[in-house]
Amino acid sequence: MHFIPRHKKLQTKCYKELWDQTERYYNDKTTTILFLFDEIGLVEQSSHNPLKILHQLLEHPKIAFIGISNWSLDAAKMNQ
Repeated sequence: MHFIPRHKKLQTKCYKELWDQTERYYNDKTTTILFLFDEIGLVEQSSHNPLKILHQLLEHPKIAFIGISNWSLDAAKMNQ
């Protein structure tokens, strides 16, 4: 499991790099891979708009993804 810390200042490239790191473990068939995005709603407030990368990453994911939030997310971003 790759845990993603909540932080308003992380940029899109940081999330892409973390996703790529997590995906590298995909070929290990003895392990279940999970990308856990804690407090995804807080990150939505970032001026860098890091959630826009998720549309691309979740199109055909090789790994499981969970996004947890106590905040309401933009309905357009929840579409994916």
